[in-house]
Parts: sequence; C-alpha cells; structure tokens
Amino acid sequence: DVEYHSISNDSLNMIGKVGVGSHNDAVFFDDFFEKDYAVGIGDQTSTAISIYPNPASSELVIESTQGIDEYSLLDISGRLIYSGHNRNSGRMILDISEFPDGIYVLVTNIAGSKSTHKIIKHQ
Repeated sequence: DVEYHSISNDSLNMIGKVGVGSHNDAVFFDDFFEKDYAVGIGDQTSTAISIYPNPASSELVIESTQGIDEYSLLDISGRLIYSGHNRNSGRMILDISEFPDGIYVLVTNIAGSKSTHKIIKHQ
C-alpha cells in the first residue's frame, strides 16, 4: 500500500505527489510538474496532455494541445530508456512493445512546462 501526500514547493516552482509505501520503505514521486506563474491575464496558457492507455502493452499515445517539445522515458531506477521530440504535432505514438513489464516515468516538456507521468507497461 502506498500513502500519497500532495506537496507544493514554491521555492523550487514544483508541485506533485509524494507516496510512502511499505515495500522496502520506498518513497515514490508521482505527477510532478513545474508550476507556471502568469504575470498578466494575457500570459495564462493551458497545456492539456493525455497519455493512454495506461497500463499499456504495446503502444502509448501521447496527445497535447500543443507540440511536444521533448519527452523522455525512464525506468524505475531513473535510467533513460528512450527520448525524442515531436514539435510539429500534438499527437504521437510511442512503441513500448519491446520494453519489459514494469513501471516507467514519462517526462514531457510542452510549451516550456515540464511534467512527469507514471506509466505501467504490462502484457
């Protein structure tokens, strides 16, 4: 069982969730992203992102209202598995069929806003 706590750190400009689990006294960081502070009404933008299916077995669809500047897929130990960019389109399909089953972290940078997403790969 994992107990999640929402946190916000204004000095680091980050917001997300921290989970403390009973498995090997592990600490999990989930759904972290940089907060974007608007300096005026005209500066506010909304960048929605959808990642599905999750869990996934062969393909992971990433959709955004804007082009995907950069993305990285990390394994649970933080090792870079795959990275790239798709600036011309707000939709891409990532082939994960050859990756072993497990938990991964997808880091996206869209319009200067970084976010992390937990991805589960399962056959």
